[in-house]
Amino acid sequence: MYCPKCNKKFDEDSKFCRECGGNLSKNEKNNLEPASQGKRFLNFLLDIIFYFIFTIIFTIIFAFIVGIFGYASTIENYNDTFSTIFALIIMIMYYLLFETIYGKSIAKFITKTKVVNRDGSKPKFLTILWRTLARFIPFDSFSFCTGNKPIGWHDSISKTLVIDDK
Repeated sequence: MYCPKCNKKFDEDSKFCRECGGNLSKNEKNNLEPASQGKRFLNFLLDIIFYFIFTIIFTIIFAFIVGIFGYASTIENYNDTFSTIFALIIMIMYYLLFETIYGKSIAKFITKTKVVNRDGSKPKFLTILWRTLARFIPFDSFSFCTGNKPIGWHDSISKTLVIDDK
């Protein structure tokens, strides 16, 4: 079991967290176990694959639209900057779309996990937006390598957890 305030592990018979002093006795629902590190790593790999698939699909659609309306010469002048911004927007859309509507990305459907608030409720749009933007923190992917449980910086900052979907 983990403290819903500070995410530190505690014994089941504890009434208060030794780290932050949070009351644990009335938080039966809040003591959610995060998904395993293996599932989180698989989520990361699969989300990268699906993100690239989304990027290819949207690039093809966008190129088709640009070709029809004749904006190709304007966009060619800003190719590197435009493609970087386009890729970032697609990534934000990927996570916002799936995690806001379903509480899970495509990878989380496959691994049978979902994103929840620390109290077990479904996160709201702004929480998912904050979680998604926190993914852009350099080395966020490596934040899972520290500590004894798989909670990354984007989880800690947005006060969310990825748990098994039962």
